[in-house]
Parts: sequence; C-alpha cells; structure tokens
Amino acid sequence: MFNLMILFLAFSAFPKSASKNAFEKSYPRDNVFCGPKDNKIELLIRGGSKFTEPKEKGYGELIFYRLSNKKPVLMTLSDFKSDTFRLFLGTSPLCSKSHGYKLNEETLVVLFLKENRPFKDKLVLQFFDSKTLLPTKNVDTNLNVDKARISTTGFSVRTFNEIHHQDAGKVSINEEVFVYHEKEFPKWMDYNLNSGFKTNPEMTFQKFPWKKSMQDIKEFLSLSGWDLGKSQFTREIIYLAVNHQAKKRCILFSDKKIKIDGSESWKCHTI
Repeated sequence: MFNLMILFLAFSAFPKSASKNAFEKSYPRDNVFCGPKDNKIELLIRGGSKFTEPKEKGYGELIFYRLSNKKPVLMTLSDFKSDTFRLFLGTSPLCSKSHGYKLNEETLVVLFLKENRPFKDKLVLQFFDSKTLLPTKNVDTNLNVDKARISTTGFSVRTFNEIHHQDAGKVSINEEVFVYHEKEFPKWMDYNLNSGFKTNPEMTFQKFPWKKSMQDIKEFLSLSGWDLGKSQFTREIIYLAVNHQAKKRCILFSDKKIKIDGSESWKCHTI
C-alpha cells in the first residue's frame, strides 16, 4: 500500500498524456496480445512495486496499450486510482491468453478483472475500435466472475453473489442427520452490446453443480424462483446438506438467509 501511495503521488504531478513517465516508473505484471490475426495490440499491466506477494501475482494498478512499433500509452481504465487489475486469463477468439471477443463489425471487447479479495474479482470491460484497435469506453461492472466463454451475442460469464458470514451446521431431515453449508449460486449471464447483461437460465441449469438434485430445468426454475418477466432468479441463497453415510444430498433455495431447523422444503436425492 505504501508503494502504491508513492506511485500515486509521483504520477499525479503528470498529465494523463505523460504515459512515458508512468511506464518508466512502474514494473511489469503481465501482458497479452489481442486483435484480428493481421493486426494486434499489446496490453500491458504494470505496478508500482518491483516485487509482489504470491497472492498479488499478475495484479497492477496501471494498464497500457501499445500498437506495433509505437510507445505504450496509459489507458483511462487505470485513471490513477487505487484499484488493481489483472488479465482475465482463458481461451478466447481475440486474445492470445485472455478473454477478448468481437461484438460487431466495429467493436471489440477485452475482459479484465479488478481485485476484490476475499471474494471473486469484479469484471471490467474495455472496448476497442475494431479497425484502429484504439481503446474507446470502459465499463466497471459489479459482477463477481470466474469464467467466460463465447456466445451468439458476444460472450457469457459465470457470476456469483458475495457470501458474508457463511452459514453452516447440522440439521435433521426426515430423521437423518445432515451437515449443511451455505453455497454460492453460480449464474451464467450473456452480454449483448445493445442490451448489456442478461441472465441465461438454460445455461445456468446446464452448468449447475448440483443439477442432479432436480428432475429437469422446469423443476430447477421453480425451486430457484425464476421470474420470467424480470429475467432473474428470486431465490439465490443456496443451502446444501450432505449425509455421506446414507449417501444422500439435499438442496434448498431461499430468497433470504434463514435459520435452518429441518422443517424446510429440502430437495433430496441419492449420491
């Protein structure tokens, strides 16, 4: 934090156009090449300290872009704030080792992650002009994400709600003792340049970790309280109970945190 404050004070004296000063006063964290096959832009993440802790590997407060044979330019995504970013690593059509997608003939998007410990990182979108590869707008979302993939509208991400003070304990269900834990609800959302993010209930069910607890998607949507009009789940708090001796697992969806006592409507199956 001390090094970060020094970096902030040092850079605040320079205008945003003084990318050379910012670049020379920072240290490499990670980089990636993005763009069409015949035209690439390099994106570089850099930080204010020479060394980092293992848990901070890849994170940096400054993001630069560099076109071929040109000097690196500091992106407005950084904006000299105290946030730290990293590449959203993975396989995608646009970038060499991180997530980047073509949204239409004029627009490309590269996905970054903003540090959000102890929870999953927040998603940040950086848009580019597909012809010049120059950065345009960026969007700082409130989505905690860990996976992304291409979709027919652009791309999809897996998101989670943050669990504060995770509930756990023992509960008797039908005269059998189970150990239960509160779990994150993994939702998949599609991104469209015109309408933004929209929850995808079908993909959420197909990739749901406890899918076998439900007979089909109809039952899943019913138990999770899917609201078709609002395109959202109304019961996003999940309790999972397991009895390894009896080889049984039970799941419970709720619209709020509740005190578990066994009288709830658990959905159970043999594992």
